[in-house]
Order: sequence, then structure tokens, then C-alpha cells
Amino acid sequence: MSTPNRLEVTAQAALPTHFGDYQIESFRWGNDLQPSLALSMGLDLNVIPTVRIHSECITGDAFASVRCDCGHQLQEALRIISDEKCGLLIYMRQEGCGPVPTTPRYRSLQSIDQQPP
Repeated sequence: MSTPNRLEVTAQAALPTHFGDYQIESFRWGNDLQPSLALSMGLDLNVIPTVRIHSECITGDAFASVRCDCGHQLQEALRIISDEKCGLLIYMRQEGCGPVPTTPRYRSLQSIDQQPP
């Protein structure tokens, strides 16, 4: 188990994508239950990389929901990093601004759907 305030890399691999070839690393910070991810391309100590910190959004990232632009932001960050051949995307395994349970989030979307136009 991780200790508080300690970053632990849990796995590393090559990750070919539609945007180019990335390195992917999973990591835990402290006592996080789920590892977050870091995708990197062309990191060089002499170059300031483009960096995006992206909070997981299953509906936008995986299912392309039109209720948010999270998936678009993620794709655009990968495209920019690929174009610049140097960058880092940190994919935080949390919904939005914090660890929000998904069931209440989807119930709130359901209540929006049920409101009269």
C-alpha cells in the first residue's frame, strides 16, 4: 500500500494512438484507490513541454456525450502534444473537480431530462 504524500509508478508501457506514439504510466499518489495515468511524448529536459491535467469524465471521454466538452478537450490535448512532438497529459482518475460518485451524477442528469422545456 502507498504511503501518504508519496508518488508510486505502478506500470509503464508504449501506447500507440491515432495521434502518435506515447508512453503511458499509471501512478498512485498516497492512498489513492485507483491509479491515475500520465501519457508523454518526446519529453526533453531542454524543452518546456505542453502539459494538460485532465479529470476523468466517462460520459465525455468514452461515450462522446454532447452535454460536456471533456472528450473534445482530451482529444485536442493529445493532438496538440502530437503536433508539438513534446508534452505530457495527466489523466486524473476522478470525475470532474473531485471524486464524485457516478450514480448521483447520472441521477442529476436524469432530473434535468425530466424538467419541462
